[in-house]
Amino acid sequence: MKIDLAGRNAFADHEHVDSIIEWEHAPVNSNPEISIAIPTFRRPDLLVEAVASALSQDCNQSYEIVIVDNDPDCEVDRHLKDMVQSQDKVNLRYYKNRENIGMFGNWNRSIAVSRGAWITLLNDDDLLAPNFISRSVEALSRAGGGEGIVCRANSFDRRVGQDRRIRVAEERSSYEKFRTFLRFGRHGIARLTPRVLYFGNEAGNTAGFLVRRDAVIQVGGFLPEEWPAADYMLYVRLAIAFRIFLFRPVLAYVGIGDNESMRPETLTGFIVILELARRSLLGRHVPSWWARFNPRLVSNHLLDVEQIWHTKLDREDIEKTLAMNLPAADRHSFLIQRLLLRAY
Repeated sequence: MKIDLAGRNAFADHEHVDSIIEWEHAPVNSNPEISIAIPTFRRPDLLVEAVASALSQDCNQSYEIVIVDNDPDCEVDRHLKDMVQSQDKVNLRYYKNRENIGMFGNWNRSIAVSRGAWITLLNDDDLLAPNFISRSVEALSRAGGGEGIVCRANSFDRRVGQDRRIRVAEERSSYEKFRTFLRFGRHGIARLTPRVLYFGNEAGNTAGFLVRRDAVIQVGGFLPEEWPAADYMLYVRLAIAFRIFLFRPVLAYVGIGDNESMRPETLTGFIVILELARRSLLGRHVPSWWARFNPRLVSNHLLDVEQIWHTKLDREDIEKTLAMNLPAADRHSFLIQRLLLRAY
């Protein structure tokens, strides 16, 4: 597989499949500034929590909630209806796809049917802080404007029998504190560039990402062939074409569950796609000689994945797939080097 940074129009993949409005609650005007788009599939209990966090936004901007259900046989949850109908400040539209169009297809469809000039994609197992919109808009203004901004996200465990409390990403060691300072700078806002993304997915998944809808459409949306790292590749294409920013506050929460993202083949896929993306960036958006960093970056990424997910991956399989020998991991050595390379 080879990564094409030009991308393609993935929104056209399922144009033949209709999305019909299953239910709508529209107490206010239908011309919002921002859309909170929630793709979902057979997780009604989680969806209720995600919508509750979307409804809780404390902001001056007008916004809507758009749900796109990828289950053709779905029925709108009664608790969700009761919760939404009891409020009169936010419009909500609940769509049902005529057939299952796949995860990334549904993400694209959620964007396509949204009406806001700005959009944030909220997976049905993730949550937003009440001040996500207000602080994101304010931070983007402080940055001088742009097409997107993404906050940090903490995680919580949704698995049965696990502690559901939010896991706070604390900077305890000198290494972690220094890395955070380099990442966000004195003002807590930093440009997300191809140079930064070359060293890893500093932006995380789409939780906490506020972006202009037409910018996502222009770069083609999420490409299913880039599974499981299609969200990372969207960041790469947006960073090439537009002004995108990171900022330091934690305003989103990612749910960890027993799902496909935790399978070894999925985790291996992340490592492979990021390396293929690096190779595509060489000579065009970063210097060609940065290729010397790649084996160490793959090895560091492998170590990160194994430590975070407590899963042992097949190192030899990764070496064979990428046709490279992996050295020992060494994350600390890149800190100063990245600073000198302006890759923070």
